[in-house]
Amino acid sequence: MFTLQQLLKALPHWRTVVPPGTHKVLSLIERCHTAALGYHHYQCTDPACAHVHYLYHSCRNRHCPHCGADDSNQWKPLKKGFGDFLFPYPVMEPLFKGYFLEHLSRMISQAMVKLPQNTDWKKLKNLLHEKRWIIHAKKPFGGPAQIVEYLARYTHKTAISNHRIKNIDEQNRVTFFYKDYADNRKVKTMTLSGEEFLKRFTQHILPRGFVRIRHYGILGNNKRKKRVAAILEKMNLPLHPAPVKTPLAIKLLSMYGKDSTLCPKCGKAKLVLVSVCYPVSTPLNNNPIRAGPIAA
Repeated sequence: MFTLQQLLKALPHWRTVVPPGTHKVLSLIERCHTAALGYHHYQCTDPACAHVHYLYHSCRNRHCPHCGADDSNQWKPLKKGFGDFLFPYPVMEPLFKGYFLEHLSRMISQAMVKLPQNTDWKKLKNLLHEKRWIIHAKKPFGGPAQIVEYLARYTHKTAISNHRIKNIDEQNRVTFFYKDYADNRKVKTMTLSGEEFLKRFTQHILPRGFVRIRHYGILGNNKRKKRVAAILEKMNLPLHPAPVKTPLAIKLLSMYGKDSTLCPKCGKAKLVLVSVCYPVSTPLNNNPIRAGPIAA
């Protein structure tokens, strides 16, 4: 499979053709899953095998075709877990009724709304209070899982995934698949020079400080957990459970059916962590990065 990282390594002058503000992101993608970002050092527990295995660290950047896909896969199940409404339907009906009638009373008293002659508003208001109001608050078509799946394709996707890159030739020209919406969504191919491809890719890199999803109101970032917990407590609803951090081995097993704890050589014994090596620094130039081991 051809990758964006492969193109960056084939074009050592890429920093001269893209905006300076994108250098950090592209440098991380170039070094993703390489020794430059550090690694976990494992060894097979079977003395007869004694295979040494290195698991290189990812860049974890949201624009990386590899790490961005992982971020999307982690975000989707997290959001699908909140399937219930914050306001249950039986609570919404009296709240909306009271809010509507309160503001309607104010508008009548201020002559903003005129009632028909001989209308007793107090009596009419009591009758309206006794009526059952129908609040239109249906679940989205297809359910929340489909909505989250749809949103993830736009909020947590990269500019182009590696599987859409069909070929990178000897002249570093990139051929990739794209969907032509002007021609009935037909899948076509386009070939660009490596430099032009990188220029177009960097147009999708967000400037520092920008985010794809920003929450407001009760879901604003400032003291959000405390605020939502207070609302749930007032409504006598159970608090949201604390997020559970799933180990990488479990994630890989559930996503790909692959047991990463098994030795890749003998396929029988388990791998044991020997040490973790982190980069001492992460410069944006091509100088080698020194790394120091940390015993497990």
